[in-house]
Amino acid sequence: MTHIPNHGRWEALLAEPFAITDANIEDFRENGFVHLRGVLPRELLEAYRQPFAEIVSRESRHHAPMDERDAYSQSFTQIMNIWTRYEIVRSFILNRRTAQIATALLGTRGVRLWHDQALFKEAGGGKTAWHADQFFWPLSSDLSVTAWIPLQDTPVEYGALQFAAGSHRVDHGRHHAIDDRGDQAISASLEAAGVEVVKESFSLGDISFHSGWTFHRAEPNPSAIDRAAVTMIYIDEDMRIAEPANRFQAHDQKTWAPGCAVGDRIASDINPVLYSTDWD
Repeated sequence: MTHIPNHGRWEALLAEPFAITDANIEDFRENGFVHLRGVLPRELLEAYRQPFAEIVSRESRHHAPMDERDAYSQSFTQIMNIWTRYEIVRSFILNRRTAQIATALLGTRGVRLWHDQALFKEAGGGKTAWHADQFFWPLSSDLSVTAWIPLQDTPVEYGALQFAAGSHRVDHGRHHAIDDRGDQAISASLEAAGVEVVKESFSLGDISFHSGWTFHRAEPNPSAIDRAAVTMIYIDEDMRIAEPANRFQAHDQKTWAPGCAVGDRIASDINPVLYSTDWD
């Protein structure tokens, strides 16, 4: 595995707070997402890109060729809970800085990790259909947020996330998984309601945070290199397991909250508290 230059320096920086503003918090709660500029130094993300790329390559080596995959699998290569297997990126995933931002945006006492994901939209990879993440999660409230961290400059045309502003407050198709049928239905609902679709390119160091019920999508990747991104999904420190509403939620209850029954606080060994206002 590639060595990370200045690893100790980056670990220290990842523990430092970020100056989130009241306007940032207001934007998040009004629109269901916020695009924050320069949260992390370019050099830090350049240092971590190669280890994440090596992990994704190692864990996806048995995946089918692109032309043999279904539409979902063509959208991206998805590797989860990397922090439990790879020490080299553990401090990045469990970092205090983005967890502190998530806590401020949600207005909670603190946040736990639901799980992490490497999402690499491969060269020539397909679009990511409209969807809302919380369709997949058996959570007792809407106090969840995903931090999306691209590992290179990412223009809209190469797969930067796009968000339907304010869609976290309205059901535009929350029963749909990530597929073509759901994409068409959600797109039609958003268009009929006149919802603004926000399309912004990301510079390396930018991070977006979106609510679990915010509808979002991404364009295909026509470039010759992978669009690399890492996400950390944060939930309210006091979140509990809800009765699963579909087979995906039943799967995620067992996978991401092992040993937690319906009604239990989500506090398994793989759901650590990453930031709490009680620590300040």
